[in-house]
Amino acid sequence: MDVRQEAQLKAAFCLLRLNRLDEAEARLQDLAANSTAGKPAGLVALFRIWLLRLQQQKYDDANGLFNRIRVTELADD
Repeated sequence: MDVRQEAQLKAAFCLLRLNRLDEAEARLQDLAANSTAGKPAGLVALFRIWLLRLQQQKYDDANGLFNRIRVTELADD
């Protein structure tokens, strides 16, 4: 994981802690979209968005994200 990606993750985690969920999600979505498949930063971002969806009880969205994570991970093998 490069320094820029790590900084983006940390900023998103700080925003989550401050309960600024929309801003945090935007950063995580950007990181996930701009990471190469199977790279740690993108997967961490996807997992955190997935967890956020579960906490929001948006189970259909969470299921879709989980399938995306699974496909991303399988593509890396």
